Amino acid sequence: MREYQYKFPIGDAKKILNAFETSGIKFSNPVPYEYSYLKLPGVRRNGNRTLRIKEFEAKKVLDMKIKDGDGVIKKVIESEIVDVENMKKILSEIGCEVEAIIKKKRRTFKNNLLRIDMDEIDGFGNFLEIKFREDGKLAAKKLMKSLGLDIKKSDKRSISEIFRSAK
Repeated sequence: MREYQYKFPIGDAKKILNAFETSGIKFSNPVPYEYSYLKLPGVRRNGNRTLRIKEFEAKKVLDMKIKDGDGVIKKVIESEIVDVENMKKILSEIGCEVEAIIKKKRRTFKNNLLRIDMDEIDGFGNFLEIKFREDGKLAAKKLMKSLGLDIKKSDKRSISEIFRSAK
């Protein structure tokens, strides 16, 4: 699976939501998420692998995203977990320490071609993320153009990388 994603910092989330609604796109209600990003021993910080624990709704998931050199996600491995604190202890024993905790509220729209997430990150700002596979590339480009979003101004880094570089 190769997944493309474009992230855009956005100032006025309400303005963007209104623009989407005008074009017929309706987002879900905001869902709180908490992400614990873990340092991988022996892997450079802004590398192509991200290990994290996601907590949202009633789910708790450990996942790893693996990207290619262009920042395109080529593989995601995930597993539900029962006890987050014990999982963090186990991971700590093998050198995977929590290096960032990010809390956000996420609104989502998805269809068979695109997934669009609008994140309000506590103490950091708002981001729009457009995700798609190869068959959704044209739809994504049309959408970005209609919203006045320039692909060249997008950020392919993960939110944790953007968050760490801003500190």
